Amino acid sequence: MLQVSDACGIKQNTFSRQIGGESALSASTLLSIIGCFADVNTEWLILGEGDILKSNEAEKVNSASKKYDAEIEIDNEGYLKIKIKQ
Repeated sequence: MLQVSDACGIKQNTFSRQIGGESALSASTLLSIIGCFADVNTEWLILGEGDILKSNEAEKVNSASKKYDAEIEIDNEGYLKIKIKQ
């Protein structure tokens, strides 16, 4: 989570509390994630509906539009998990 919060310019403790469900996910955090991960489908991020990525095929995503290469998933408890690939 530290890599994601740093990459998106979000305070780590704020990000951890919001992603962990201890506090509500703020509009500011959502906008930072959307700005940082241009390939993430905002409908999925906000509503949990649709495909995770804007493109149905991750391999065909235009790499020029990405700031970071990441894996995004929802765990068994419904929490958003984002891993930045090195």
